[in-house]
Parts: sequence; structure tokens; C-alpha cells
Amino acid sequence: MHQDQPVTFANVEYRVPSIYVHPDRILRQLPRVLKSHECFDPRYRKIIYIARDPRDVAVSCYHYYIKMGWLPETCSLPDFVPRFIAPEFEINFGSWADNVMSWVSMRQHSNTFLFLRYEDMLRQPEAELARVASFLNIE
Repeated sequence: MHQDQPVTFANVEYRVPSIYVHPDRILRQLPRVLKSHECFDPRYRKIIYIARDPRDVAVSCYHYYIKMGWLPETCSLPDFVPRFIAPEFEINFGSWADNVMSWVSMRQHSNTFLFLRYEDMLRQPEAELARVASFLNIE
């Protein structure tokens, strides 16, 4: 893939490898930008955590689960939301709140942890990108 190609749902794995798809020995050879939906893992030395409004997360998960065939198309969003909160679907990752709190608890380590809100990234991308660059010591 060339750098001038847009990142899409289909090719994002190439740009940002998933810890669920690639074994550790492969990940060590790739760029050190990884994505994870798991709770905090102390093995990660420098973390940029992006949190999203839980209402938007629920809607996104709803559509993703239908697309993946994990949820029948007949399931309505109002029927899905209580199951999302439960968390019926996220046995490995816990509830959205538990997952976020595992990461947010690391905020006191400000030199190794950067907390971003997805909505802020949409509203003021230049400012948020500047925060990321500063955190990574990129000028």
C-alpha cells in the first residue's frame, strides 16, 4: 500500500496492525502503532487513548455487529442498547464503562498517557493533532 492511498475499513489493518490478528513476533517487526479494544495493559509504554461518546459507540457497535452477522438485522437499536450496556457482547473486554475506566485511571501518568476525545478530534483536528505531535515529541 502506498502512503497516498486513503485508509479505509478494508485496509486499515495494513496501516495499524491489530493485536488480535498478528502474533507478538510479527508485531515487533512492524511500526509500533497498534490498536486495541482491550482494557489497559501495562506492557504498553506510551499510550494515546481515544474515547468516544458512549451513545455513538453503541450505535456504531450496533451497525458493526449487524454487518459482521453477529446480530440479526431484525434487532432494533432500542433492543440492542440494553444488551450493549449489559455487556452481553463484550465478554472479553467488559462493559464500555469498565474498559474506558481501566485506561482513564492511567491519566496521572501524563508523560506516558494522552487522553483524546473523538468528538474533540472532529471539532478541532489541528489542535488535537498538535497535542499528539507534542506527546510524541514530533515537531
